[in-house]
Formats: sequence, C-alpha cells, structure tokens
Amino acid sequence: MAGDEQQGATTAETAAPAAAPTAEESAGQSTRQTAGPDADPAVAGGTEPTAGGEAARAGAGSAAPDVGRPGDKPGGGSRRRERTVRGMFLSLLVIGAAVAVIYTFFIPHDDKADPVKRVDYRVELITARRAAPYQVAAPAGLPKTWKATSVTYDQSAGNAWHLGFLDPTGQYVAIEQSTSPTNGYVTNVSQNAKKTGRTQEIAGKQWQRWKGGHYDALVHTEGKATTVVTGTASYTGLAKMAAALRFVQTKA
Repeated sequence: MAGDEQQGATTAETAAPAAAPTAEESAGQSTRQTAGPDADPAVAGGTEPTAGGEAARAGAGSAAPDVGRPGDKPGGGSRRRERTVRGMFLSLLVIGAAVAVIYTFFIPHDDKADPVKRVDYRVELITARRAAPYQVAAPAGLPKTWKATSVTYDQSAGNAWHLGFLDPTGQYVAIEQSTSPTNGYVTNVSQNAKKTGRTQEIAGKQWQRWKGGHYDALVHTEGKATTVVTGTASYTGLAKMAAALRFVQTKA
C-alpha cells in the first residue's frame, strides 16, 4: 500500500508540467540570448542608454548648446539665421538686377527729351502791354537758343510782369517788372541780392548792379516802374538780355 502511494507520487511529479518562467527570468534569458561579442555592454547588462545618462556623463552644469530645431547640430540655429539673411540679400540683388534690365531694355526712353518745355508768351505779352500802367519789357531778336520757360502778369500784385528764360548755357534769366516799391521788390525777385553801388549803361539805359548769393541782378527804374533782369547767369548774360529788351505800352 505504501509502495503504491510512493509510485503515485512519483507519477505525479513526472506528469506535472514545468512552471512558466517569471518576467524577470524571461528578461534575463532575452538579454543572454541577444548579448554577443559585438553587443553594447550597456544593452548586454540589461540597461539601455538614455538622454539623461548621456547628459550626465557629458558633465553636469555645462551650458546647453544652440541646437536649433530637433536633429540640428550644435550652433545650427545661428548658421541657419545667417543663411536666411544671406538668402534675403541675394534675393534683393536679383530683384534689383531684374528691375534694371526691364527699365533699360523694355521701357522706351527719349534721350533727346527736353526736361523744360518752351512756352509761347505772345498772348500774355499782348495782354500785359494793354493792361499795365508802364511800358512792358520783352526781348526782341534773341537767338532761338534762348528758351522762354515761364510767363505771368498779376495786376493785383503791383502790376507784376514776369518772363523767364534759359540762356544757351542753361542759366536762368528773368525779366521782372512792377510798380511796387523798388528796394523791397528787387530784394524779393533777386532772392536777397544787395546793391553794389556800381552801374553800367546798356542800350542807352543806366542799370544798377545788385549782387546775391544765388542771383545777380541789373536794375533799371523809369517812372513808377522798376525793371529787373536777374538770374543765375553772369552779368554778361544778364546784359545780353537787357540789351535785347523792347519797352512797349499799348493803349486800349
């Protein structure tokens, strides 16, 4: 009877299935199976490297590099900004070159275009000579290289007559007349020129010389009217205009 029980116990021991390995045993077995001659010692030992571990080994307290976006090398952020600025500069150069090419080759130009248009002052001159209480001055016989550029007559401003020209060298010469007080009027139209105390005779008339920082002037007074020839031209140029003047008043 006792033999039967012993035999049954032996049978039970051999028939029972082997117990399943625990999780720790499975992890250990997996580690042993994957570990080999070329395996990472950390992996072979059952631990995987982490970012924290790497940082710790690099040295605690060291400054974090400028890594820019994930995956960039240290300093990549600064280099990326430099590339962006350089790219913008190159783009502006390309745009500027394109604009220059379009302007040069595709937009029509007139190299002989005259920046200052010639004006026809005949109608204004006739009107002023009828309306003004003095003989209105205008040139006669000047070459066509003298170009009229502006003309006005303002009865309300001291019967002011203005006729502007460019001489053959491009200097400005203007004829100004008015019944306004002489000194203030000459100072105004000559841009603050001053009397020099010198006079010269031109075509039988006496003209005073005024000298200014911007304009010089020749001034002639007759009756209630003051005539001024002024501008950026030299006294020689001003005298040429004064010599060509004809003083005419037309009665209505």
